Amino acid sequence: MQPRKPIWIRVDPDTLEARATHEREQAISICEARERCGLTQAQAAAEVGITPVSWNRYENEVKIPKVDVALRMAKLLHVDVKNLFQI
Repeated sequence: MQPRKPIWIRVDPDTLEARATHEREQAISICEARERCGLTQAQAAAEVGITPVSWNRYENEVKIPKVDVALRMAKLLHVDVKNLFQI
């Protein structure tokens, strides 16, 4: 029996619709995505509605955000949420 290919769930941050895919896009760090958008940690945190301390903890992988926060972060940074977090 051949091993199955993993199925990844891709969530569209604009519509919050989920769909299955067999391809995983390349991961990007929260810091890299934020810097590409030209935002500071404080600016990004304010846009998402969290404290700068929380943003820093997520960016440095000290903590993992709740799903709703992760989706808002991905939308702000224009990336797929699964590419921000190694799940």
